Amino acid sequence: MLLDNLIAQWQRIWPPCWLSVYWLRFRPGASLRAAHLKAGDWAETWAECYLRRQGLRVQARRYLCRRGEIDLIMLHDAVLVFVEVRYRQAGGALESINSQKQQHILRCALRYLQTQRGAAYRNCRFDVVTIEGSQTAPVVDWIKDAFRPPAPK
Repeated sequence: MLLDNLIAQWQRIWPPCWLSVYWLRFRPGASLRAAHLKAGDWAETWAECYLRRQGLRVQARRYLCRRGEIDLIMLHDAVLVFVEVRYRQAGGALESINSQKQQHILRCALRYLQTQRGAAYRNCRFDVVTIEGSQTAPVVDWIKDAFRPPAPK
């Protein structure tokens, strides 16, 4: 019952995304995944929908390389945006992105820029979307240009 109400709310608020949220819940093998992975999937989908509403376009989702993972790669006007999504129920989502995690994201972004045609010529930005609270009433915070790569020496 709660899930049906939640889906009905998403259909009214974010029409292009409600099917992907519904798919997360009912796809084959969904019940076999660990709870933290389900929560991460939910948070990434929620962040993607939120950023789409702000005018960004999805380029890639869960970009994996040996050096790490980037949750979302989006295009905002002519700027390529690498987005890290963090979800915590009890706060502290932003604090969980330490310098080591930033280095993993930067290395993975560099790999993406090297392998994707035309991507190396775009301006880049590193954003963070934090989602805190329960899944029924999340608080979303979008931090543009949350961190930058170190200046070359």
